[in-house]
Amino acid sequence: MSSYFGDISKLTDELTEQAGQQFPATAAALGYPTPLRRTFSEDDLTEESDEQPPAPRRFERPSESEGWTADEGTQRDALWKVLSDTAKTELRRDDLLFLRLVRGFRRADGERKRCIIEEVTTLRARYRTTPEPPLGGSLSPTDFHRAIWPTEIVGRDPWGHLIVVERVKDVDFDRLLEMPIDAVLRLRVQALDALQRLSACQRKRGPHRVYKCVFVCDCEDASYAALARRETVSLASAYARLTERMYADAVWRNVVIDAPLVARAAWRVVEPILDAETRELLQFVVCGGADPAAALEEVGVPRRAFPRTARGIALADVIAGGEQDASEKLDAMDARAAPPP
Repeated sequence: MSSYFGDISKLTDELTEQAGQQFPATAAALGYPTPLRRTFSEDDLTEESDEQPPAPRRFERPSESEGWTADEGTQRDALWKVLSDTAKTELRRDDLLFLRLVRGFRRADGERKRCIIEEVTTLRARYRTTPEPPLGGSLSPTDFHRAIWPTEIVGRDPWGHLIVVERVKDVDFDRLLEMPIDAVLRLRVQALDALQRLSACQRKRGPHRVYKCVFVCDCEDASYAALARRETVSLASAYARLTERMYADAVWRNVVIDAPLVARAAWRVVEPILDAETRELLQFVVCGGADPAAALEEVGVPRRAFPRTARGIALADVIAGGEQDASEKLDAMDARAAPPP
């Protein structure tokens, strides 16, 4: 029996080493090539445990804590043979992107996967190698992330996912819509990439890796006239296409708080015909009554991270100051008592 487990351990080490050599970025992001060795008792988490457990599998997708499955590895190797040199160069730089694209479009056929990967990697190569367009006046990228499209991280959910909040009332639509759409998309890629890096930082609670986020859009006191502008719709369409492809499989849940009545009515119409995965990924919540945090708690946002009372970390500060300091602050937020609703 001991020989059997010794052989299994040796095989695991060999496969881990191979994965680290062939796909080093994914290997590093998922915690290899030094795999965590734990006993069975350590894996048996109880309610008293202070450790955040890995998120469970959902809708046939592997958990984020898992590396390439055998089926995904087969798809990866087949795609690698037909991808362009540009795509391969970008995937070598960030092959966690490769993993997410394979998982995010797992139901697509091989040709559609190839086309999406080529589109995403071509765009990333262009953003990386061409000068950024002028933003107008003295506007800097930091100004954009802080004053025009501010984003805040208010904590982590029970699985360790970042809870990312954007308040519609804080978006400066007048300045935002004066900018070229391509410039806005570049800056949002900068922001979302920073979230990916922050997600990959080591955490005090739970050694497993995560790469998905919970995104909360708070529509309290939003200007519906700004949301209905033709320019806003055009930008939203371009941004949705970008995130659907470039950040495939990077969302644990989208939560919309106090959406306009027309949006909630439209959702009620289409919700019954959507697949279960889409319905799970998008949640509309009304935060009213004596306990407004309760509705968010039901969809996985803990009270300590209630967006209207929690003091979070500005994403602009993460971009400017690096991820490690922000990760340490998030560790402290995990241990902090919940604020009153």
